[in-house]
Amino acid sequence: MRLLLTAVLGVLVYLFIGGPQICHAEGNGSNILTLGDMLPKKHWGVRLETQFGHASQKFNADGEREGLAVDYDNVQLNAGVFPVLALFGPGATMGTSRVEAELDAVLHKLTIGYGLSDNLTVGVILPFGRVKTRVSKDVEGGNLADNPFFDPTSPPSPTNPPLVPVGTFGTTQPTGVQGVERILTDPAYGYGYKNLQSVRTSGLADPLVGFQWRFWASERQCAIFSSGLRFGLSEEDDPDDLFDVPLNNGNTDLESTLSYFRQFADHWEIAARFKYTFQFSDTITARAYSVGESLVPASRKERLDRNLGDFAKTSLEAGYRLGNWRSFVRVEFFRRQ
Repeated sequence: MRLLLTAVLGVLVYLFIGGPQICHAEGNGSNILTLGDMLPKKHWGVRLETQFGHASQKFNADGEREGLAVDYDNVQLNAGVFPVLALFGPGATMGTSRVEAELDAVLHKLTIGYGLSDNLTVGVILPFGRVKTRVSKDVEGGNLADNPFFDPTSPPSPTNPPLVPVGTFGTTQPTGVQGVERILTDPAYGYGYKNLQSVRTSGLADPLVGFQWRFWASERQCAIFSSGLRFGLSEEDDPDDLFDVPLNNGNTDLESTLSYFRQFADHWEIAARFKYTFQFSDTITARAYSVGESLVPASRKERLDRNLGDFAKTSLEAGYRLGNWRSFVRVEFFRRQ
């Protein structure tokens, strides 16, 4: 079992049309905003939520932290990575790669709900935002240089090599990043990747349509069951870009949540949730990787079956409400099945 612990800080802005009056405290004669986002019968509600995220590391299959670009960092760029380098002998190398990546994301969620009854709310969540991956790259060492007589209008060959050993034809400097990117991007080499550079993705993420049913309530407590279908409409991961990150995985999900809410004072409250998400199998356009392989020729790009697996999430949250504003701190535990 592998757990991922995430702390989330957020601020929510609420606009309720008609004013919610369900599951409130009577002590001071004023109505408190609805717990669990439930709406009164025949009333609409709108919520805008903004989340910010930053990452420079990820968890591997053993639950250990590693850099986002670990698959492309500290790689010996020899014939084992680029078979074309075998032309220059067993010791030929373009050097050792140095690649680092950081990710910044902003996600907005527009939630629109309607109260079919005092205990049943239906709605839709429309997420949109941007993800930017910043990439730094370098190559150290190497004993191959750019061939000053290479003819780019002709395919690479033993008589038209793009690289030559350092010192040949008066060369003095290894090819560096420029030579590596030429092999990755030039169709003549068969990889067909885009340049290793910072990438920005923006647009609509995967929307969700669902309902919330409050099946138990007292003066300061509520228990709610909710379920929804998330439609995989976001743009797919680009198989030709090694560092682009989509807003969502583009997979259709069915998720169900059991929630408990309690108010301790006029403005303070806590929440506990358990959510299970069933992810449907689908197909995507991707490169068919082999075990231990980080670069794949474009010829192995095809439609592949994908099964992301189900996952469960438990969260504990403490919140404070003031007028139409709510701030909260949340701790989340994930487990993928």
